[in-house]
Amino acid sequence: MPRPVVVLAEGLDQYQGRLVRSMSAHFGERSIPLLVLVNDHEPGAAPSAALGHALWLARPLGVLRFVGTHPADADLIEALLAPLEVPQVTLGFELPDRSCVLGDNRSGMRELMRHLIVDRGIRRPVWLRGIASQPDSVQREEVFRTELAEHGIPVDEDLVLDGAFAHGISYQAVTSLVTRRRDFDAVVAANDISALAAIEALGDAGMNVPRGVAVTGFDNDSTGTLRWPSLTTVDQDVEAQGHAAAQLMLEHLDGRHEPRRVVVPSRALLRGTSARVDQIPSEQLSQAIATARAVHDEFTQRYPLQAIHTALARALTLDDVVAPLTRNLPRVGVRRCFVAIRDPVGTDVLLPAPAAVGTRPPETADTPDETPMRLVLVLRQDQAHPPDDGCFPASALLPEQLAPQLCRDTLFLLPIWVPGAEVGHVLYEQPTGPLGLVWTLRVDLTQALDAHRNDLRLQERAATLQRVVAERTHQLESEVAIRRQAEHALQGANTELRRLVRQDGLTGIANRAAFEEYLAVCGEELSRQPTSLALLLVDVDLFKAYNDYYGHVRGDEALRTVARCLGLSAREPRDLVARFGGEEFVALLPGGSAQSAVAVTRRFRTLLAAHAVPHAASTVAGVVTASVGIAVSTPDRPLSPETLLTRADEALYRAKSLGRDRAVLARPGAAGAGMATVQGPGPWSAR
Repeated sequence: MPRPVVVLAEGLDQYQGRLVRSMSAHFGERSIPLLVLVNDHEPGAAPSAALGHALWLARPLGVLRFVGTHPADADLIEALLAPLEVPQVTLGFELPDRSCVLGDNRSGMRELMRHLIVDRGIRRPVWLRGIASQPDSVQREEVFRTELAEHGIPVDEDLVLDGAFAHGISYQAVTSLVTRRRDFDAVVAANDISALAAIEALGDAGMNVPRGVAVTGFDNDSTGTLRWPSLTTVDQDVEAQGHAAAQLMLEHLDGRHEPRRVVVPSRALLRGTSARVDQIPSEQLSQAIATARAVHDEFTQRYPLQAIHTALARALTLDDVVAPLTRNLPRVGVRRCFVAIRDPVGTDVLLPAPAAVGTRPPETADTPDETPMRLVLVLRQDQAHPPDDGCFPASALLPEQLAPQLCRDTLFLLPIWVPGAEVGHVLYEQPTGPLGLVWTLRVDLTQALDAHRNDLRLQERAATLQRVVAERTHQLESEVAIRRQAEHALQGANTELRRLVRQDGLTGIANRAAFEEYLAVCGEELSRQPTSLALLLVDVDLFKAYNDYYGHVRGDEALRTVARCLGLSAREPRDLVARFGGEEFVALLPGGSAQSAVAVTRRFRTLLAAHAVPHAASTVAGVVTASVGIAVSTPDRPLSPETLLTRADEALYRAKSLGRDRAVLARPGAAGAGMATVQGPGPWSAR
């Protein structure tokens, strides 16, 4: 079996994903497989046991490492890799006596500034920096200042803003600037996310891009092409970086052990947001066509991911988990996929610590991890195959007959975590398609398996209680008094079980099953005596980004905060607040009118805003926000429970499409009859 080269990554964003695909092409020419270990664990925590198993099994020829986002992880990763004694190449950072590939910020930034100064004639630019101490941000700012000085243009320090590489912070910084002065002619942002936020803030202030103000970014993020005119930016030539990294590793494998340092220059991509006024008419058609194609490609790729997300949010059984993956994974370019979980998935036993398995050479390793695992999904050559019924040890990653799959082409290994335990892993090959699939699998699959695990626990607890009661009843059936005590204990256990079954374990409010049962009861009451019924459907804005940035522990606390705010807002005795699934919540208001539903919504949004839970990864605001869809059934225009939920979902979709952090009220009548946007705690207006 051929030995692979291992890539150790902390995620698969556009930068890292494009690097992997570039490297894969070069190693493929030499028939060297690539095994990508996605190590997206909590900062400072030990690396996944599955990664240790993979290194133990693969005996890699070499290791390629991406820059770490968590400094606390450096020693842990070094300890994991040290026993391998194989060549290493780093990307984005340097280590002593090792080859590295670095992107050059300065060359592209210099080209960009000369375009703005010479071609566009700017004289009063805004500098929207990233993070003040971050090396990339520092280097880009140095070039900004140097180029202005070389052309005799002084830097106006009042036009130097802090954007922190974040959309919300950058938007607020530019918005604040335009309230006090508008005598600048360009915004030069340290990354594309900040540049897009600046364009949004300028547009809200009535300033035209590029006629009035030129705007540029950095990174060549694909989102920059999804608007028109498209964003002028700097491309770091990620494909060339991947090629250089692969070439360095191949040199080491061919016996050339001298470490080398390769710096890949960047280049400016001049697009519509910095074009001169006299260039705009001639470029409109070509830019519009390119933007339309980019938007079409983006939506084509996003639809299957959304289908997976929606289905897994409602999954309760393993069949519910496997079916949407089987249908949609081939549609996003996945050729192979194997999902393995602990058998049974509901157990609480943790996998052995990584230090016990996979951190020493195979000939001296400890006893392999024999934790039983089983496959629940096998996808090969775009076709689903029934998985074997048998189990295999966790240290093998796959059953013996599928072991050769580990060393074919490019394969990604993604551990599956649920709170407090590692319960499985995903191995998949995706040569094309959206790189965001890794986050869908990481978040949605984890939540679905956690729900299934909790369901199994409840079933096991119920079965245990029933057995205990039956045994005690049989033992004491001759004594009436003791029998009555046993019956009383059974009633209490059943009451507690019913409460647990209807309570969401994370937030403490009602769960989806309780909501659906109560909605059915309200529907029966409406059929007997028409009255009003209001429903609020709440979605936490950009919660995946929150989890990715802060981790799942803080993500869980954020969900509990949202649940408390919603619970305090619904005040009537018959009101029910429940967790609908994932980051979605619902409030059912029997007898509630449109006015009372709007009042509950305003109270909820006011409470959530008062908590001001930080959300640095949000493109909406710097704090956690939520979008709300409202629907109301009235005696003169009654709606079935199913229709009421659908109308609320449509209103929620409308709220998110309008930019999130708002509430939309579905007007009474047929579906699609109209919506009204609720504006904060003040008045609201029709849309």
